Amino acid sequence: MTRQQIVLAMLMIAVTGSASGSIASIKPDLQGSPASHYTRGLQNTKDYRQLAGSNFTHQSVLTSYLSNDELEPYMRGYVDRCGHMARMFSLGKSKENRELWALELSNNPGATEAKPNTRYVGNMHGDEPASRQLLLGLAEWLCQYHTTDSRAAEIVNGMHLYLVPTVNPDGFDLRQRHNVEDVDLNRDFPDPLLLGTTGLQPTGIEQPETLALMQWMSETHFVASASLHEGAVVANYPWDGMTDPNNTYSASPDDATFRHLASVYANAHTHMHDSIEFAGGITNGAQWYPISGGMQDWAYVSGQCMELTVERRCASVVADSSGKCNRQ
Repeated sequence: MTRQQIVLAMLMIAVTGSASGSIASIKPDLQGSPASHYTRGLQNTKDYRQLAGSNFTHQSVLTSYLSNDELEPYMRGYVDRCGHMARMFSLGKSKENRELWALELSNNPGATEAKPNTRYVGNMHGDEPASRQLLLGLAEWLCQYHTTDSRAAEIVNGMHLYLVPTVNPDGFDLRQRHNVEDVDLNRDFPDPLLLGTTGLQPTGIEQPETLALMQWMSETHFVASASLHEGAVVANYPWDGMTDPNNTYSASPDDATFRHLASVYANAHTHMHDSIEFAGGITNGAQWYPISGGMQDWAYVSGQCMELTVERRCASVVADSSGKCNRQ
């Protein structure tokens, strides 16, 4: 295996093995009146101080959702508790002027060194919120166990891991897929299959959330990445776009490597690999359904980053007797 394969495989196993057991049980009420744990807000600065000083564990952070107002003080509290291995910073702001917060986890956060940079991006679609808590659960697990668990130690000591719990906080507040401008952020990137390698720069029409991600990815060389979604249970790999109108399978130059990486995740997941809908729990993006303007294809070409799109659960859809996720 190449170092890229080892890095992403290790990350995928760490997330699946540590934090995913409880995240599947978090089910926000996205229809009608929202569940209180999904939208609850802090009332005063005392509550913020209490949250920032809380002694979270990777299990407790998976018991309920943090609102957008709660997310920042929680993350600041995390850095207070785990600052020896954590740095918090903002990628930029959403259309509604909310900060897009990120955590960098490493035994030397903020340093430029000969270690791979890897990332997880969550909540790109506002109504797919489980990744917000899943990534915080991973952060807590790493802080709690990096001195006693070999997997956690290898991640903290061997790389710089970046976690972005939400890149669509406005959509999360509105309980909708798109951002506040009704734009699907995972269709908002310049498409390398349509524009070619010379068309990877911003076109001027991208949303601020997209631009913030593009600038960050352009400034930081990532070797591996995963974007966490909901709506199915499958590991999706490039290409998402169509390269040949006569062939639904759209193979990238690194197709074999991507299939391996997707299989590593699916096999480590409790049931993804047993999928009836997707053989082995993996799929080529375009073969599933082609899209244009996705982050996965842009990151692969623009940043030479091996990125997967991981669909974690049916979420607001349900599985029928055939094992397929059917939208309601």
